[in-house]
Amino acid sequence: MEKLIELLNKYLKTKDTEIHRTPKVYAFEEATKSFIAENGISYRQERVISKRFEFIKWLVNEDKIDTNKLEKI
Repeated sequence: MEKLIELLNKYLKTKDTEIHRTPKVYAFEEATKSFIAENGISYRQERVISKRFEFIKWLVNEDKIDTNKLEKI
């Protein structure tokens, strides 16, 4: 889970702007299925993996997923 949190923080940094600074995510809360950020903001698991959030797209574009391990269908 630590590696996923690290990648999520790298992704969120790409979304930073001068106006809005994204807080660092430090934990995953199993009970609520949420990633918890420093200022109390939580990112629900469903939101993080959604198409609109674009985290998965970023992982693919940044070559963060080892596609050699994927089974070809």
